[in-house]
Amino acid sequence: MSPPELARHSSSDWSSHPRQPGDPLPFLILFPSTTKEVSEIMKICYKRRLPVTAFSGGTSLEGHFAPTRGSVVIDFQRMDKILKIHDKDLDAVVQPAVGWEYLNEELKKDNLFFPPDPGPGAMIGGMEWVLSLTVALADGTVIKTRQRPRKSSAGYDLTRTFIGSEGTLGLVTEITLKLAVKPPNETVAVANFSTIREVTDVVEKVVSQGIQVAAVELLGDVQMKCINDSGGASEGYYQEVFTKAGFEFAKNAEEVSELWEARKEALWSVIALGSHVRL
Repeated sequence: MSPPELARHSSSDWSSHPRQPGDPLPFLILFPSTTKEVSEIMKICYKRRLPVTAFSGGTSLEGHFAPTRGSVVIDFQRMDKILKIHDKDLDAVVQPAVGWEYLNEELKKDNLFFPPDPGPGAMIGGMEWVLSLTVALADGTVIKTRQRPRKSSAGYDLTRTFIGSEGTLGLVTEITLKLAVKPPNETVAVANFSTIREVTDVVEKVVSQGIQVAAVELLGDVQMKCINDSGGASEGYYQEVFTKAGFEFAKNAEEVSELWEARKEALWSVIALGSHVRL
């Protein structure tokens, strides 16, 4: 494996914990395709006491996949299949490297969608909103955290134990996700606030009115300037200074798409401006 590829599996340019000179690199990167292959890898590493780091989308900003002691990296890029969509039960079984955007494209065919919207490039392996998991433990043992029938209160809630563990408790190889019926109408709105307190007060009032809000994104003045300067949205959508109160709603489907896509470009906008940005 080439040094650049080893480095790519150690950190990213936008991580808050970038790799420093002298930091260890993984000495081996493996690309399994099935749960069985992951299990066999874990058995060997367990026997030889080799540290293992999981790598999925590589979009983490907090250094989650940094191999602090050097390690075997398990890259899940080949485990990118949607295994089953149960449209009547509103769930889907997927492998960890399925991109959420690709998943939603497939779900459109059944008028369904996967509600979380973490940002471009993210894969399922690092997400919540799950019903159950198939996990390969450190010694290679494969477990299912829950069976598909949902009306059960027996035993510990192992699913919640593994969610957010970032590969430290085991490697997730299959995920059963909750789905939702795609709403008949949806829109996007922007609003300007002068303080964080104003933002939280308004969000609380909106939610308390029973309005179903899919997502709320808070962008500071510097972030909005980055989006505007990079051409991520038409002029005037994202105001960099406080102007007036109230929500400004998208007028048509094109504006809905543009506003939401601009939000997804926020990180890349900052990276594009590089040293010109001071957060």
